[in-house]
Amino acid sequence: MTETDKSARGATATSGVDNETSDKEAAVLATIARMAGPDRAIAARIHAIVKASVPALAPRLWYGIPGYAINGKVVCFFQEAESETRYATFGFTDAANLDDGAMWPVTFALTELTAADEERIGALVKRACAEFTAAERTAIAEHVEGLKMAARRGFPQAQAPGEADVLEKIAAMAESDRAIAERIHAVVAATLSPKLWYGMPAYAKDDTVVCFFQSAERFKMRYATLGFNDCANLDDGTFWPTGFALTTVTDHDEANISELMQRAIG
Repeated sequence: MTETDKSARGATATSGVDNETSDKEAAVLATIARMAGPDRAIAARIHAIVKASVPALAPRLWYGIPGYAINGKVVCFFQEAESETRYATFGFTDAANLDDGAMWPVTFALTELTAADEERIGALVKRACAEFTAAERTAIAEHVEGLKMAARRGFPQAQAPGEADVLEKIAAMAESDRAIAERIHAVVAATLSPKLWYGMPAYAKDDTVVCFFQSAERFKMRYATLGFNDCANLDDGTFWPTGFALTTVTDHDEANISELMQRAIG
């Protein structure tokens, strides 16, 4: 094979990759174009911000919504407001390097995009795509090992049928998820009514689910998630956290969760 042949073959392969990338981005843009007006405007701006912040992030559809991936792994995504929700969501998967202690926000509500919001999103995307340092990888591994060794906590006898279902679901979880879920339950069940929601432990006020716990094992993620529905009164401007990653629950985290609950139902 001549050098000319090799160059031509390489150019053809590169062209094929470029075409595939273009097709995936075209599918994302077509999905954005079909959104309702307010969400379409937000999604289009987020698309531009994500690509400008980290050009290596490749647009692709992920479960039917716009996602942005590196090395085939989706790092962040945009979900338009549905008929039951009052805001759109910009979120990060567990491939994002946003770790901050044992509890940090991973999904954010959006009602519009201000200049400050755009700057914050750009900074989050850049952080999310930063490489983990050796120390961070070691810390994550130690967290996981520590959770595996954590002693299981006990519960008092449940009184309500909904709580019995929730406790049964928690008891069936892997040990690391169970330890987190038990502490969250102890904090939240004092204020809200436990019930299962899409098979997950959830907590309701007047039968409307305010928050829920998603185990790491459920979607094979490296952290569990405490999430809030749009009935939660956590609004803070036009861009605020609605979901939090959890690798464990410290006393400080318990205090934060308790404060979030008071705000959510206030």
